[in-house]
Formats: sequence, C-alpha cells, structure tokens
Amino acid sequence: MKFVKLSEIERQKPIALDKNGNFLTVNTLESNEVKTGMSFEEQQKLVLKRYEMEPDFAIGRPGGDRITKAQLMNEIRTGTETGKGFINDEMAYLTELYDDLMGRSRRVRFEDLINQLKPESSEVDETTDPKFVFADSVLNYFLSDIFKFKRDHLIPAFQQAGLLVQIAGRNDTRANFFEVYASDSVKYISESGHGAESSVCGYDQDTILWKVGSSEYPLNNVNNKIIHLCSCLTAVDLGPALVEVGATAYFGYDKRFEFYNRLGPHGVPEYMFGFPFFLTASGVDVFLLCGFTCEDTALLTRALYDYWIELTRSSNMFPGLIPSMLTHNRKAFKSPLDSEKSYGRKNAALNVPPLPTEITGRLLNTLLTVPTM
Repeated sequence: MKFVKLSEIERQKPIALDKNGNFLTVNTLESNEVKTGMSFEEQQKLVLKRYEMEPDFAIGRPGGDRITKAQLMNEIRTGTETGKGFINDEMAYLTELYDDLMGRSRRVRFEDLINQLKPESSEVDETTDPKFVFADSVLNYFLSDIFKFKRDHLIPAFQQAGLLVQIAGRNDTRANFFEVYASDSVKYISESGHGAESSVCGYDQDTILWKVGSSEYPLNNVNNKIIHLCSCLTAVDLGPALVEVGATAYFGYDKRFEFYNRLGPHGVPEYMFGFPFFLTASGVDVFLLCGFTCEDTALLTRALYDYWIELTRSSNMFPGLIPSMLTHNRKAFKSPLDSEKSYGRKNAALNVPPLPTEITGRLLNTLLTVPTM
C-alpha cells in the first residue's frame, strides 16, 4: 500500500468495511480484506460514522440555504434524495482516496501542469478597449467572502491593468448588469450569485440577470463573450443556452456548489475554512485572464481542485469534510472540455493585452497559498 499523507482525523475515520461489515481505517486497511460492492445500507453506515466523527459543521450554498450537521445526518439516516446525494459524494471521495492508497491515481499535479501549459499569445484588437466584468451579489457570508477574496487579490491586479468593470452588492442588479455586459468591449463575465438550472440572479434573488426562455430577461448580447458563473446548477440549461445564442464559452456547475460553513465566535462563519472553496472557484478567472485557452483553463481548474483536495485531507488545519466537498464541486464543474452538452470552444482565449509577468505570478501563487490561523 502506498503512503498517502493524511490528517489526524482522516486517519481516524473509517474509509471502508471489511467482509464482515466492520469499519476499516487507513491503519487497518492493509491487513484486512476490503468489502467490495457495498449495498446502500452499508454505504449509509460508513458515511454516517465518518460524519459523526466530524466537529460540528454546516454546509452552505451561494443561494443562502444552509444544512447543519444534525440535519444532514438525519437526511442520510432517513435516505432522502439530499442524503443520498451526500452519500454518493462521500463515496466518490473515498474511492479516489482508496485508489491513491493502492497507487492507482492518474491525477496530474497542478505544479507540473502549470509548467507544461503556456498562455496563448493572441493578436490584440487595437480598436476596442477590452473589459472584464466581475459581478458579485454578496447575498450571504460565502458570497461576501468570495467578493472579499476578489477585492483583496484579484480586483487590484485587473484594475492595475485597466481591464475591470466591477459590480458588487446592491449594485449587482439587472439594470446595472445589462448596461455594462451588453457592450461589445466586454470579453469576459464572472458572476457569483444564486443560480438555478435555467437562470442566475444578482443581488436580490428576484433580480434575475438571465433566464432561459424569458423575454423579460433574455439571453442576448453575449456574442464573443466567455462567461463564468459561480452558481448552483447553471450548467444544466443556462450555460448551453448562452453558448447557443453566441457566447464563446461557458464555465459553471451542474449541481449545487457547496462550501464549508462552520460557525466561529459570535455565529460568524470561519473565513479561513472558506479559502479552499473560493480559491478553486476563482481559478477560472485567474487562468483565463492570464491568457490560457478555455481547454487549458479547464484542465488547470480541475488540477487546482485536486491540489486543494490533497492539501486539505493531509493538513490538521482543515476539518475532514472539506476534501469531500471539494471533490463534489470538482465533479460538478463543467467547461468546454465536457462533451455531454455544448459549453463552447475549447481553443478560445481572451483577446486582451498580456498582463505583466509579476501580476500573473502573484495571481497564480495566490491560488496555492494556505491561509494562516
């Protein structure tokens, strides 16, 4: 069995069952026969035990709904659709961990991939003043933290390069968004907000920016734009619809985007535990704006998720549930690389002036930076 660095809690939690249904940890795995083809009840038993050993937590989503540990364990115990979803997520994470322990991982290290891929050098259209739109609804703590991260790390870099149009908080409304995004000079839109299969919202959840099949919120003026939506479910219908009416490419999620939401003092979520989620969610912005193609951006984003999955499962700094949740988000992530629906052109890149090397280096390094306690 291959050595895989794991945190203390990950080494204590069971990762499999033996043929008699007893729990196996990493320390007892090698000396026992692992049960294959577990029934739903056996998976349920394993996941409940793993969640039971976690410190108190809650799972949040950009739309604002929040599931506590007690609520989630009840969903799993009673076998609801929500509970089954989390069982599937945890088992997917455990399957990858088991493959790593057995030396079967084909994962590409982010550090190796970033050195192999090169940003596109494209001809810049001197007749236009290309702009990027960062729109952040700041609806809840997590979306507020995404905005805080962008404000501290991404926004200054793109403002320095003269590329950014920012809409945030109460300003992220349909009227303001439409006025900005419809311009031909806008080449890239990145929105973080509440999403559904066919729509995405701004500041107020009733303020819809786009909705499939709606004359009130039409999918127009997206020609030659690359669109990234850090929102739940929009890859199901909205993403392909945007591409169909002219968007160059779409990046987003076909399931609910989830983040760790453990409360600290005074009932405020602990900002540090959100870092792995909004760093991975910001990868698309950074890679595209550094000049990578859509295909390379998708490959790098997946590798960035794997980087943080490995880091969080090996560090005592992070709760054990975080790598499983990151695995869920990585599997939900959709891009032009995915062929089941049309998400745009793989070979497309932003036709903008290259950012200075010191800016791109700082941005890429930020994506790998572990926050201090």
